[in-house]
Amino acid sequence: MTQPPEGENEVSVVGLDKSELPAVDPVGAARTRLEKDLGVTFLQWVLGEPDDELTASQVDVLTLLHQVRSMHEDVPSGLPRHLMIAQLTGYNAAAAMATLNALRLHANGDLPEQPSATDDEVLDALHRLAIDVYGELLLAGNDTLGALTSPYTSQAGSAVVAAVRKDPELPFGDDQEEDSAIDVARSTGSAGTLQLSAVGTSIILAAWELASTDQPVPTVHELLNRLPEVLQSSRDAWSRKPAETLGLASLTGALLPQGCEISLSWGRLRPARDSDHPESLRGALADRKTVSTSEDGTQVVISDAGDIVVEVRAPLEIRRRDGESPALPSWVRLGPDELERRIAQVRLAHLLAAADGRRRVLLPVWRRFIEPLTQGRGWAYSDPGQFAMRTPEQLTQAEADAWREWIQRLDSVDLSKLGVAPQRLLRAVGERRDPYDTLIDAVIAWEALFASNTEATLRVAGSVARLLKKAGDERVALRSHAAEIYNLRSQVVHGGDADAVRVSQASTDAIDLAVSVLRVLVEKRPDLIPLKGADRSTALLME
Repeated sequence: MTQPPEGENEVSVVGLDKSELPAVDPVGAARTRLEKDLGVTFLQWVLGEPDDELTASQVDVLTLLHQVRSMHEDVPSGLPRHLMIAQLTGYNAAAAMATLNALRLHANGDLPEQPSATDDEVLDALHRLAIDVYGELLLAGNDTLGALTSPYTSQAGSAVVAAVRKDPELPFGDDQEEDSAIDVARSTGSAGTLQLSAVGTSIILAAWELASTDQPVPTVHELLNRLPEVLQSSRDAWSRKPAETLGLASLTGALLPQGCEISLSWGRLRPARDSDHPESLRGALADRKTVSTSEDGTQVVISDAGDIVVEVRAPLEIRRRDGESPALPSWVRLGPDELERRIAQVRLAHLLAAADGRRRVLLPVWRRFIEPLTQGRGWAYSDPGQFAMRTPEQLTQAEADAWREWIQRLDSVDLSKLGVAPQRLLRAVGERRDPYDTLIDAVIAWEALFASNTEATLRVAGSVARLLKKAGDERVALRSHAAEIYNLRSQVVHGGDADAVRVSQASTDAIDLAVSVLRVLVEKRPDLIPLKGADRSTALLME
């Protein structure tokens, strides 16, 4: 076990003069405040997993943390935690380790043994650096931007830089200085400057994020176990070899059964955790709830930040960027396009799996990628409050199983052959609040499936009826009703005076028919999907 230099207390080790620190509150109050500001998990770790009653050395560390936090009263709760105890998050040369590690040792905690050496110099150096910065990662939680400061002055950080320089499958070369930088673009839709000194921390941060998809707070061993795959994907992505990363998005509108995950060939769906949501969205969206009450009085509560996470394996490429061209190349959309395609597939499957015909509104909120070889952490989001009203639903296990089955069915279908039909249907169901807009989008979905340049009403209404009803009075009635809806849509589009009640009912019926048509096409008539819209309607009408 490593210990601070003999004869030095925790204050001298971190380079602070105790006489300059403010007085501390009673220990109990200090501990409560630090748990709130710095997080329970971090405080437990830096105090060496204490019992309820602290030892004298643990009180030393707690006192120091509280005193330093009190020096930064201008940094309120909710801002990055490393700013609250800035003097304690770097590397301490006297202790030859990260300051937080020195504090943990002073509190009689321990540090993990270094993993056995491998034949990979970069990986060995990353192992040492990951152990060095683990406390800073715990402190940061999921708000890691700018949180790792010790690597830039530490022995472990310097060892990573030296190893990266010699690796032909990573950016930079042996002749480049530590502050060297290049412009890179990534297939996750991002681009920017990458410094040699940041390569190691970027790989560790990506490994931390990847481990966090399985555990809200990864152990140091779980972090170390993720490093080899992230390092390899970084090398492959830079060397133009096939590589993958993970894209994530949150969905609001439904809750999975407790403990339920939906495993898929390309990723998974799982319940969202608070730690999944970007820090800055927690107050803006996570605290906004929508509640529904079932007939038996049970309440279902959903969050505007999302209660389901979609994880998607997406292609990863990282290339040096031509600084003369401001435009990003088309390949940077590979990851975002794959993520959006899977989000649409999941939402459509959720709609098609509704056996009771309910209008299921499931909306994406935030999206992000786990990105190695980057110096930023970006994400995008849309406010679900701007779209259609959601009725919170608690899925049963049977409903979750049906959802999985429909996702898998859609895996075998090339939805691009259906044109804009899936996209327009999802807009009509989840994104439109005005029934006039809903009607327009839903009928555009019909047209994408069956229309041609001539006899559009006949083709579309006839194809809908023929696909959904057997020959006879019911088919004739449905064809007539579909034609009425189609004509009403045309009246709305061309500025005609349409009754609001009639439009509202027609928009609901148009959605229901579009859902039914897609369900039949995928489940019973996949032979029609490869055809173009006009050919599809011709094939149906000629049967």
